[in-house]
Amino acid sequence: MTAVRLEAIDKTFAGDPCVLQGVDLEIADGELLVLVGPSGCGKSTLLRIVAGLEAPTRGRVRIGERDVTQQEPRERDVAMVFQSYALYPHKRVRENLGFGLRMRGVAQAEIERRVAAVARRLGLEPLLDRRPAALSGGQRQRVALGRALARCGDGPNAEGPHAVLLDEPLSNLDARLRLETRAELTRLHRELGVTMIYVTHDQEEAMTLGDRIAVLHAGRLEQVAPPLQVYREPASVFVADFIGVPPINWLEGRVDGDAVVPDGEREALRIALPGGLRPGQGRRLRVGFRPADVALTAPEPGGLRGAVDVLEALGSTLVAHVRSDTGALHRVSTPAETKLAVGESVGLALVPERLHFFDAETGRRLAAGEA
Repeated sequence: MTAVRLEAIDKTFAGDPCVLQGVDLEIADGELLVLVGPSGCGKSTLLRIVAGLEAPTRGRVRIGERDVTQQEPRERDVAMVFQSYALYPHKRVRENLGFGLRMRGVAQAEIERRVAAVARRLGLEPLLDRRPAALSGGQRQRVALGRALARCGDGPNAEGPHAVLLDEPLSNLDARLRLETRAELTRLHRELGVTMIYVTHDQEEAMTLGDRIAVLHAGRLEQVAPPLQVYREPASVFVADFIGVPPINWLEGRVDGDAVVPDGEREALRIALPGGLRPGQGRRLRVGFRPADVALTAPEPGGLRGAVDVLEALGSTLVAHVRSDTGALHRVSTPAETKLAVGESVGLALVPERLHFFDAETGRRLAAGEA
């Protein structure tokens, strides 16, 4: 187990000068950190830089106490799971699982023991004598995952790679198998104690897997924090928008005294500022509120209100899309038993302590005492 540190990482390609910009990030010894963001944000490129498959344009990569920026991938001693499987087509599953161990001179009996253990954990036992061509995409992905995990031994003190790097390893699994494998991966990380860096565009994976998550946007780190902190205290409009299903709702307006007056709403609608916030008079702010943090009520004069536009039944939850008088669409999560009809007029009661305030120009979260 080893910490991984990225120092001021920049990466440019011909015709694309902003792949990564000034990324500073430290992954603690034994931590599972998830890099999450939309396609093209630079997360896979950052993982490949850690692995040594890409060289940074500027900056340093440290694994433990070693500066490995100029080292070849093999010298870094990391295990990587590729989204594209990267299996040997002529080798059977058991041979693919044990290949990394064999290349490092592990005894045959130990290879067989580890392969059997990881095959059992990932449900690969019936497939051990098949070749990749005879496997489904999900089965191939599990083999690729198992090949990396086989190198990790049986616990925090076992000899294994300094880190395991995973590039969207569950993307080719069906929904149920993705849930099962995700839970298994969480358990394996807890048992093995190995440092893991996991790349995904799926925020649900990020929230459930990571000890911390690092949100990337356009090559820059927007926020690095434990999952619940990212959800409850997003550092920027982008993070608030990206993390959370259904997505966050927005109002924009100007500061008037101790409140925000949203654009286009009735003059009586005022959203009180928390006591610790002191933005300047007339400053434009964006106010976010999550669908779970608003309640449906009878419409009241001077309150936020609208008409039900769409209803989405999601099992235990009903999501109401409410079109306000200004045309803005707000989503509200409510129990499935709630009686609502399309076209019905409703009020939206906000929870003051669950509101999020951002500067409309910079997109950054307002800090207490900020003027």
